[in-house]
Amino acid sequence: MSEIQLDWREGWFYEDQLTKKVGFYTYLTTSEVFFPSWVKSYAENNGAVPGEGFWKEYDGDGYSYFSALGHVSFQVTKHIEIQAGHDRNFAGEGYRSFQISDFSNPYMFVKFNTKVWKFQLTNLWTQMTADVFYNRGRPTDGRYPQKYFAYNRLGFNVGKNLNLGFFSSIMTDKINFNYFNPIIFLRWVEQQQGTPDKVMLGLDAKWIFTPGMELYGQFALDEFVFSEFFEIDGEGSKRNKYGAQLGYKYINVFGLNNLDFQAEWNQARPYTFQEKVDYQSYSNWNTPLTHPRGANFREFVGIVRYQPLPRLDLNLTGFYQYFGTDENTETNWGGDVLKNRLEGSPTGLFGNFIGQGVENKVVQANLTASYMLKHNFFVDASHTYRRRTAQDLDAPSASHYLQLAFRWNFVRPDFNY
Repeated sequence: MSEIQLDWREGWFYEDQLTKKVGFYTYLTTSEVFFPSWVKSYAENNGAVPGEGFWKEYDGDGYSYFSALGHVSFQVTKHIEIQAGHDRNFAGEGYRSFQISDFSNPYMFVKFNTKVWKFQLTNLWTQMTADVFYNRGRPTDGRYPQKYFAYNRLGFNVGKNLNLGFFSSIMTDKINFNYFNPIIFLRWVEQQQGTPDKVMLGLDAKWIFTPGMELYGQFALDEFVFSEFFEIDGEGSKRNKYGAQLGYKYINVFGLNNLDFQAEWNQARPYTFQEKVDYQSYSNWNTPLTHPRGANFREFVGIVRYQPLPRLDLNLTGFYQYFGTDENTETNWGGDVLKNRLEGSPTGLFGNFIGQGVENKVVQANLTASYMLKHNFFVDASHTYRRRTAQDLDAPSASHYLQLAFRWNFVRPDFNY
């Protein structure tokens, strides 16, 4: 199947610094688009446009949506900066993130960045959308249920080339002022309260082991039972839930300026990021808050970036995904973060492994050339090839997607999921 799109979008953004202490950022876009087949399928299944959320129908099969982002930053002291606004956040060195990613809809947040000596402390408090009301299959008016998310990360430098970090986060359907303490261990607070709120713990690291080369990684732990994590009581425990990442970056490959390479491996076990209490899954506006695939997958990503001319950027991104999906809405094999982890599971406590359910394999490659004609006015040309094999397909499904886009003052959309 071949898909061709001539896409015109326009946007406006403004970033300024009023003084040396106060700055602000504003970003507005309006879009009317026809998505490639896999993105349209994703939006239909989740009822949300990835990265945008609310949408309206456009010319039958198209989508129309409006984005308005903005935040204000204030340098309180030499060591403390505060940001407040409505935007997305991303944590980590990778192309993907298991802590928090920018894949979901923007949300209201307050963020503290504190740097003292070799330590960096990040505190994030947000209000997100827990669920959406629909009428005839599309979002409609209503006071959507809300959820609240708190995130703390403490990083520290070990020498000049190594940074280690520890993070904890909590998702709750009710405001709890105990979670507003910026230097508390969130798991301890949640435990003392006796709440069923969802807690995630994890580690991340970045190591520049030689000039121009970097290793990085993340480990996000959803639930921990010692005997089941190390498979003493049995293999494939449903409570053995975590996401892991390992990546490599090479800047100026073989000494060639502006040629960069990145390779990344990601995986998340079944039922990671799901929860048994309504509105506490690791999601926002019906899309995952971390990896676009949710859970129950393995993935390898490769990226080559090259800037042969000052105004020309070339990008080749490819990935392979192996994952399991549900054969119907009632079944839960652990990949869809929006489902209740205690309902619809065909397995017992043990015997759960990555790829269970309807087995899928996806290979996708995207080549993009972006040329800046004038300041912030770009012409983009891209070709995407996607091939999916699955147990519920009689034959492999392959797509070629060609795109020519004129882009003014907005970020190029990413369909690599």
